[in-house]
Amino acid sequence: MVYMTSMDSISNLCSHLGRLAVCGDTEAVKILYGTVWMEHPALVRTISQLQDCLTSVEIEKYTDETYCPEFLYYWGMICLGEQSPLITKELETAEACFHKIEKHVSVVKARLAYIDLLQSDEPAKTDRNIARIEILRKCGAYQRDLFSSIVLSKIAFYRFLEKTQENSADSMDFMVSELPIRAVRLLEPSIKKGHPVAIRFWNDMLTCIDVPEAMSRRIDKSRICPSILYDFKLDTNVQTSGRKGEAMNTSTERPTNSPPVTVREYKIGGTKYIVRATIKDGASEDATAKIRRLIRNEISRTKENNG
Repeated sequence: MVYMTSMDSISNLCSHLGRLAVCGDTEAVKILYGTVWMEHPALVRTISQLQDCLTSVEIEKYTDETYCPEFLYYWGMICLGEQSPLITKELETAEACFHKIEKHVSVVKARLAYIDLLQSDEPAKTDRNIARIEILRKCGAYQRDLFSSIVLSKIAFYRFLEKTQENSADSMDFMVSELPIRAVRLLEPSIKKGHPVAIRFWNDMLTCIDVPEAMSRRIDKSRICPSILYDFKLDTNVQTSGRKGEAMNTSTERPTNSPPVTVREYKIGGTKYIVRATIKDGASEDATAKIRRLIRNEISRTKENNG
Protein backbone atom coordinates (compact mmCIF):
# COMPACT_ATOMS: atom_id res chain seq x y z
CA MET A 1 0.00 0.00 0.00
CA VAL A 2 1.30 3.44 -0.90
CA TYR A 3 0.61 6.27 1.55
CA MET A 4 0.52 9.82 0.26
CA THR A 5 2.29 12.57 2.21
CA SER A 6 0.69 15.92 2.97
CA MET A 7 2.91 17.43 0.31
CA ASP A 8 1.54 14.96 -2.23
CA SER A 9 -2.03 15.82 -1.20
CA ILE A 10 -1.49 19.56 -1.68
CA SER A 11 0.26 18.92 -4.98
CA ASN A 12 -2.65 16.83 -6.25
CA LEU A 13 -5.17 19.41 -5.08
CA CYS A 14 -3.28 22.22 -6.86
CA SER A 15 -3.04 20.14 -10.03
CA HIS A 16 -6.78 19.53 -9.89
CA LEU A 17 -7.44 23.24 -9.43
CA GLY A 18 -5.15 23.95 -12.37
CA ARG A 19 -7.13 21.61 -14.64
CA LEU A 20 -10.36 23.28 -13.59
CA ALA A 21 -8.92 26.74 -14.16
CA VAL A 22 -7.85 25.90 -17.71
CA CYS A 23 -11.49 25.08 -18.43
CA GLY A 24 -12.62 28.45 -17.11
CA ASP A 25 -13.69 27.43 -13.60
CA THR A 26 -13.98 30.67 -11.64
CA GLU A 27 -13.93 29.08 -8.18
CA ALA A 28 -10.67 27.30 -9.01
CA VAL A 29 -8.87 30.47 -10.09
CA LYS A 30 -10.23 32.29 -7.02
CA ILE A 31 -8.81 29.61 -4.74
CA LEU A 32 -5.41 29.92 -6.40
CA TYR A 33 -5.53 33.71 -6.13
CA GLY A 34 -6.55 33.59 -2.48
CA THR A 35 -3.76 31.22 -1.44
CA VAL A 36 -0.77 32.19 -3.59
CA TRP A 37 0.57 34.49 -0.86
CA MET A 38 1.31 31.31 1.13
CA GLU A 39 3.97 30.51 -1.52
CA HIS A 40 3.53 26.77 -1.28
CA PRO A 41 5.74 25.18 -3.99
CA ALA A 42 2.78 23.29 -5.50
CA LEU A 43 0.76 26.50 -5.78
CA VAL A 44 3.61 28.36 -7.43
CA ARG A 45 4.24 25.48 -9.84
CA THR A 46 0.55 25.23 -10.79
CA ILE A 47 0.30 28.96 -11.49
CA SER A 48 3.49 28.87 -13.54
CA GLN A 49 2.05 26.04 -15.65
CA LEU A 50 -1.23 27.91 -16.05
CA GLN A 51 0.65 30.99 -17.24
CA ASP A 52 2.07 28.88 -20.05
CA CYS A 53 -1.46 27.88 -21.07
CA LEU A 54 -3.65 30.89 -20.36
CA THR A 55 -1.62 33.47 -22.25
CA SER A 56 -2.76 36.79 -23.70
CA VAL A 57 -3.21 35.06 -27.07
CA GLU A 58 -5.49 32.42 -25.55
CA ILE A 59 -7.50 35.00 -23.64
CA GLU A 60 -8.03 37.20 -26.70
CA LYS A 61 -9.05 34.44 -29.09
CA TYR A 62 -11.78 32.91 -26.93
CA THR A 63 -15.29 34.33 -26.76
CA ASP A 64 -16.76 35.83 -23.62
CA GLU A 65 -18.66 32.58 -23.01
CA THR A 66 -15.38 30.77 -22.28
CA TYR A 67 -14.13 32.94 -19.43
CA CYS A 68 -16.51 35.03 -17.36
CA PRO A 69 -15.59 38.53 -16.11
CA GLU A 70 -14.86 37.32 -12.59
CA PHE A 71 -12.50 34.63 -13.89
CA LEU A 72 -10.69 37.16 -16.09
CA TYR A 73 -10.36 39.61 -13.22
CA TYR A 74 -8.72 37.16 -10.81
CA TRP A 75 -6.54 35.57 -13.46
CA GLY A 76 -5.37 39.06 -14.42
CA MET A 77 -4.62 39.84 -10.77
CA ILE A 78 -2.60 36.63 -10.45
CA CYS A 79 -0.59 37.53 -13.55
CA LEU A 80 0.25 40.95 -12.09
CA GLY A 81 2.48 38.96 -9.72
CA GLU A 82 2.07 41.31 -6.75
CA GLN A 83 1.42 38.69 -4.07
CA SER A 84 4.78 36.97 -4.34
CA PRO A 85 8.13 37.46 -6.11
CA LEU A 86 7.91 33.76 -6.98
CA ILE A 87 5.06 34.51 -9.41
CA THR A 88 6.14 35.76 -12.83
CA LYS A 89 4.68 39.09 -13.88
CA GLU A 90 2.82 38.20 -17.08
CA LEU A 91 1.71 41.75 -17.86
CA GLU A 92 0.50 41.05 -21.40
CA THR A 93 -1.84 38.37 -20.11
CA ALA A 94 -3.08 40.60 -17.28
CA GLU A 95 -3.65 43.42 -19.75
CA ALA A 96 -5.65 41.15 -22.08
CA CYS A 97 -7.84 40.01 -19.18
CA PHE A 98 -8.54 43.54 -18.00
CA HIS A 99 -9.25 44.91 -21.47
CA LYS A 100 -11.94 42.23 -21.90
CA ILE A 101 -13.87 43.38 -18.85
CA GLU A 102 -13.05 47.08 -18.88
CA LYS A 103 -16.63 48.06 -19.78
CA HIS A 104 -18.15 46.07 -16.92
CA VAL A 105 -15.65 46.50 -14.05
CA SER A 106 -14.57 50.08 -13.53
CA VAL A 107 -11.62 49.39 -11.19
CA VAL A 108 -9.73 47.62 -13.98
CA LYS A 109 -8.97 51.06 -15.43
CA ALA A 110 -6.65 51.48 -12.45
CA ARG A 111 -5.12 48.04 -13.07
CA LEU A 112 -4.46 48.98 -16.70
CA ALA A 113 -2.96 52.31 -15.60
CA TYR A 114 -0.60 50.40 -13.28
CA ILE A 115 0.44 48.06 -16.08
CA ASP A 116 1.14 51.08 -18.30
CA LEU A 117 3.34 52.55 -15.55
CA LEU A 118 5.27 49.29 -15.19
CA GLN A 119 5.85 49.10 -18.93
CA SER A 120 6.60 52.81 -19.43
CA ASP A 121 10.14 53.88 -20.29
CA GLU A 122 9.22 57.56 -20.07
CA PRO A 123 10.39 59.91 -17.27
CA ALA A 124 8.19 59.71 -14.18
CA LYS A 125 6.69 63.17 -14.55
CA THR A 126 5.53 63.03 -18.14
CA ASP A 127 1.91 63.96 -18.81
CA ARG A 128 0.95 60.38 -19.61
CA ASN A 129 2.44 58.96 -16.42
CA ILE A 130 0.88 61.70 -14.33
CA ALA A 131 -2.51 60.88 -15.91
CA ARG A 132 -2.02 57.20 -15.04
CA ILE A 133 -1.22 58.04 -11.42
CA GLU A 134 -4.31 60.23 -11.31
CA ILE A 135 -6.46 57.26 -12.39
CA LEU A 136 -5.01 55.26 -9.49
CA ARG A 137 -5.55 58.15 -7.07
CA LYS A 138 -9.22 58.55 -8.03
CA CYS A 139 -9.87 54.82 -7.83
CA GLY A 140 -8.26 54.63 -4.40
CA ALA A 141 -10.03 57.74 -3.07
CA TYR A 142 -13.50 57.49 -4.56
CA GLN A 143 -13.93 53.73 -4.96
CA ARG A 144 -11.97 52.78 -1.84
CA ASP A 145 -9.86 50.45 -3.95
CA LEU A 146 -7.16 49.08 -1.65
CA PHE A 147 -4.96 47.79 -4.44
CA SER A 148 -4.73 51.26 -6.02
CA SER A 149 -3.71 52.73 -2.66
CA ILE A 150 -1.01 50.06 -2.28
CA VAL A 151 0.37 50.93 -5.73
CA LEU A 152 0.37 54.64 -4.83
CA SER A 153 2.24 53.81 -1.63
CA LYS A 154 4.88 51.98 -3.68
CA ILE A 155 5.23 54.96 -6.01
CA ALA A 156 5.62 57.33 -3.04
CA PHE A 157 8.25 55.11 -1.43
CA TYR A 158 10.32 54.65 -4.58
CA ARG A 159 10.26 58.38 -5.23
CA PHE A 160 11.45 58.89 -1.65
CA LEU A 161 14.32 56.47 -2.25
CA GLU A 162 15.32 58.31 -5.43
CA LYS A 163 15.39 61.68 -3.68
CA THR A 164 17.36 60.23 -0.76
CA GLN A 165 19.87 58.77 -3.18
CA GLU A 166 20.18 62.06 -5.07
CA ASN A 167 20.83 63.98 -1.84
CA SER A 168 23.37 61.47 -0.58
CA ALA A 169 27.08 62.20 -0.94
CA ASP A 170 27.66 58.61 -1.98
CA SER A 171 24.86 57.61 -4.34
CA MET A 172 25.92 53.96 -4.19
CA ASP A 173 25.86 53.74 -0.40
CA PHE A 174 23.02 55.70 1.19
CA MET A 175 20.98 55.06 4.33
CA VAL A 176 17.28 55.42 5.06
CA SER A 177 16.46 56.09 8.71
CA GLU A 178 12.67 56.45 8.46
CA LEU A 179 9.75 55.70 6.21
CA PRO A 180 8.08 58.46 4.18
CA ILE A 181 4.82 59.55 5.85
CA ARG A 182 2.82 59.56 2.62
CA ALA A 183 3.77 55.97 1.77
CA VAL A 184 2.83 54.82 5.27
CA ARG A 185 -0.52 56.63 5.28
CA LEU A 186 -1.50 55.17 1.93
CA LEU A 187 -0.64 51.69 3.14
CA GLU A 188 -2.25 51.81 6.61
CA PRO A 189 -5.89 51.00 5.62
CA SER A 190 -4.80 47.92 3.66
CA ILE A 191 -2.54 46.73 6.48
CA LYS A 192 -5.33 47.08 9.03
CA LYS A 193 -7.55 44.92 6.84
CA GLY A 194 -4.85 42.28 6.44
CA HIS A 195 -4.16 42.69 2.70
CA PRO A 196 -1.24 40.34 1.88
CA VAL A 197 0.26 42.65 -0.77
CA ALA A 198 0.27 45.56 1.69
CA ILE A 199 1.82 43.50 4.47
CA ARG A 200 4.51 42.19 2.15
CA PHE A 201 5.35 45.69 0.94
CA TRP A 202 5.43 47.03 4.51
CA ASN A 203 7.97 44.37 5.45
CA ASP A 204 9.96 45.12 2.29
CA MET A 205 10.10 48.81 3.21
CA LEU A 206 11.40 47.99 6.67
CA THR A 207 14.34 46.08 5.20
CA CYS A 208 15.49 49.38 3.64
CA ILE A 209 15.72 51.17 7.00
CA ASP A 210 19.14 51.16 8.61
CA VAL A 211 17.78 51.07 12.17
CA PRO A 212 17.97 47.95 14.41
CA GLU A 213 14.42 48.42 15.73
CA ALA A 214 12.97 48.27 12.22
CA MET A 215 12.88 44.49 12.07
CA SER A 216 10.78 44.35 15.24
CA ARG A 217 8.05 46.28 13.38
CA ARG A 218 7.63 43.58 10.77
CA ILE A 219 4.12 42.16 10.42
CA ASP A 220 3.67 38.41 10.62
CA LYS A 221 1.71 36.50 7.98
CA SER A 222 -0.76 35.47 10.64
CA ARG A 223 -2.22 38.98 10.34
CA ILE A 224 -3.20 38.34 6.71
CA CYS A 225 -6.92 38.19 5.93
CA PRO A 226 -7.20 36.44 2.52
CA SER A 227 -10.87 37.33 2.06
CA ILE A 228 -9.87 40.99 1.51
CA LEU A 229 -8.38 39.89 -1.82
CA TYR A 230 -11.81 39.12 -3.27
CA ASP A 231 -12.66 42.62 -4.42
CA PHE A 232 -14.26 41.81 -7.78
CA LYS A 233 -17.39 43.84 -8.34
CA LEU A 234 -19.37 44.39 -11.50
CA ASP A 235 -20.62 47.91 -12.10
CA THR A 236 -24.04 48.48 -10.55
CA ASN A 237 -26.06 48.04 -13.76
CA VAL A 238 -24.33 44.82 -14.83
CA GLN A 239 -24.15 41.32 -13.44
CA THR A 240 -23.31 37.89 -14.80
CA SER A 241 -26.08 35.56 -15.84
CA GLY A 242 -26.12 31.80 -15.54
CA ARG A 243 -24.00 31.38 -18.66
CA LYS A 244 -20.31 32.12 -18.39
CA GLY A 245 -19.28 35.64 -19.26
CA GLU A 246 -22.68 36.86 -20.44
CA ALA A 247 -23.64 40.22 -18.98
CA MET A 248 -27.17 41.17 -18.14
CA ASN A 249 -28.91 44.20 -16.73
CA THR A 250 -29.92 43.80 -13.10
CA SER A 251 -33.33 45.25 -13.84
CA THR A 252 -34.26 42.04 -15.70
CA GLU A 253 -33.00 39.68 -13.02
CA ARG A 254 -35.57 37.29 -11.57
CA PRO A 255 -35.61 37.13 -7.79
CA THR A 256 -34.98 33.79 -6.16
CA ASN A 257 -36.00 32.56 -2.74
CA SER A 258 -33.16 30.12 -2.23
CA PRO A 259 -29.45 31.05 -2.34
CA PRO A 260 -27.22 29.28 -4.89
CA VAL A 261 -25.34 26.25 -3.63
CA THR A 262 -21.97 25.03 -4.89
CA VAL A 263 -20.86 21.47 -4.17
CA ARG A 264 -17.42 20.26 -5.24
CA GLU A 265 -15.68 16.97 -4.58
CA TYR A 266 -11.91 16.60 -4.37
CA LYS A 267 -10.40 13.13 -3.94
CA ILE A 268 -6.78 13.32 -2.80
CA GLY A 269 -5.06 10.04 -2.02
CA GLY A 270 -7.35 8.22 0.38
CA THR A 271 -9.14 11.37 1.48
CA LYS A 272 -12.28 12.72 -0.15
CA TYR A 273 -13.04 16.40 0.37
CA ILE A 274 -16.63 17.47 -0.27
CA VAL A 275 -16.94 21.23 -0.26
CA ARG A 276 -20.43 22.67 -0.08
CA ALA A 277 -20.86 26.45 -0.12
CA THR A 278 -24.07 28.43 0.09
CA ILE A 279 -23.88 32.05 -0.98
CA LYS A 280 -25.96 33.91 1.55
CA ASP A 281 -25.71 36.70 4.08
CA GLY A 282 -24.03 35.61 7.27
CA ALA A 283 -22.28 32.58 5.76
CA SER A 284 -19.20 31.82 7.85
CA GLU A 285 -17.17 30.09 5.15
CA ASP A 286 -17.34 29.73 1.40
CA ALA A 287 -15.74 27.11 -0.88
CA THR A 288 -12.58 29.16 -1.30
CA ALA A 289 -12.12 29.55 2.45
CA LYS A 290 -12.66 25.82 2.97
CA ILE A 291 -10.02 24.84 0.44
CA ARG A 292 -7.63 27.40 1.92
CA ARG A 293 -8.25 25.90 5.36
CA LEU A 294 -7.56 22.40 4.04
CA ILE A 295 -4.25 23.56 2.57
CA ARG A 296 -3.28 25.24 5.84
CA ASN A 297 -4.14 22.11 7.81
CA GLU A 298 -2.04 19.98 5.46
CA ILE A 299 0.92 22.39 5.83
CA SER A 300 0.55 22.36 9.64
CA ARG A 301 0.51 18.55 9.71
CA THR A 302 3.64 18.47 7.53
CA LYS A 303 5.46 20.79 9.94
CA GLU A 304 4.41 18.70 12.94
CA ASN A 305 5.52 15.46 11.31
CA ASN A 306 8.87 16.97 10.29
CA GLY A 307 9.32 18.52 13.72
